[in-house]
Order: sequence, then structure tokens, then C-alpha cells
Amino acid sequence: MNRRNRRASGPGRRLTLTPADIRRVTSCPDCGSEVESIELEPSVYEAVVRHDDTCPWFAAFQRDRGYGVRFW
Repeated sequence: MNRRNRRASGPGRRLTLTPADIRRVTSCPDCGSEVESIELEPSVYEAVVRHDDTCPWFAAFQRDRGYGVRFW
């Protein structure tokens, strides 16, 4: 949602995400990861991403102990 759409939706209105939206933005583009998400409170989500064993992104994350890996 861009700024124009947010402003048009009115003040105080929260964005509603579907489970498919959450999977789309949290899934790994480098592997066939599984995503599990729960809504903790309105508009607050927790997502767990389970990467494949052959995922190059996750291999780099483990090799560098989580440093130097970009999160988009």
C-alpha cells in the first residue's frame, strides 16, 4: 500500500493482512520455504520461516552468524 492509498483510507484505519499476504512478504525467494504466521494482536504478526537445507541465503546467515545478511 503506498502513501496515497493510506491517506485515502482515512486516519486511524489499519491495514488488514491475509495469511497469503504474510506468506508472500516473508517467504524466501531462494528456496521453497514454509511460512507459519500468527496474529498476536490486531495488525501485529509473528512469522516463522523454515528454509530448505539447500537454501543459499540461510547457509550465508548461518555461516556469518546472522551478520552481513540483508533483510528486505
